[in-house]
Amino acid sequence: MPGSNFDVLQNGLFDTVKNQFGFSASWTAADSSAYWEGLVLFRNPTQVAALAGFGQYDPTMWEMEYKEGDFPGLRELVDIRATEEMVVIDGVMYYVRSVSAIFDGRTFKATLQPV
Repeated sequence: MPGSNFDVLQNGLFDTVKNQFGFSASWTAADSSAYWEGLVLFRNPTQVAALAGFGQYDPTMWEMEYKEGDFPGLRELVDIRATEEMVVIDGVMYYVRSVSAIFDGRTFKATLQPV
């Protein structure tokens, strides 16, 4: 999927950031219909980070970001709430509470809750 120059640049930049700063993640659909593993951008809120100026501290806002094509089917299953979907990030399990498209709709942000 070559796309426009912007799309190519955006895709390459996301991959570069993910490869440098990403966390290992995996997801097996609760109904076993899908499996995916790869790297995600991950944010776990800490009060220390907030005090250092890296955003607000909200202990309920665990998030992961991934791009279109990664974790296929996760958003749809979470949207219909047919099952309780979970991801594993660096060996820690999280419930996926919501998934939304951000920016131009090719990047997704999942709100997580530790199990």
